[in-house]
Amino acid sequence: MAFKKDYPSIGCYAQAARLYNETKPLRNNVTRPIGRRSKGNPCRIEKDGDVYSILLHATRVVTYRPDGSVVLLWREAYDAYGVRETVQIALPYGQVD
Repeated sequence: MAFKKDYPSIGCYAQAARLYNETKPLRNNVTRPIGRRSKGNPCRIEKDGDVYSILLHATRVVTYRPDGSVVLLWREAYDAYGVRETVQIALPYGQVD
């Protein structure tokens, strides 16, 4: 799957925090893309307080909380293009059935 090769696996809060801290925002922007560094990249990571979120376009798909919980937020649109792949890279073992 080409989509998955472009993105790192993020399995826990510590990995999300490391990815956020190591990823520079795009120039003149607060967007921190996951994978390729381009404005057109639909997948990004954001931080709100101490919670990290993976977004696909403008929709939060997965959040990582300091207590170790990983929360899937967009279950009803799971089969939409890109959502399944985004969830696959974001969940602890990268496996969703």
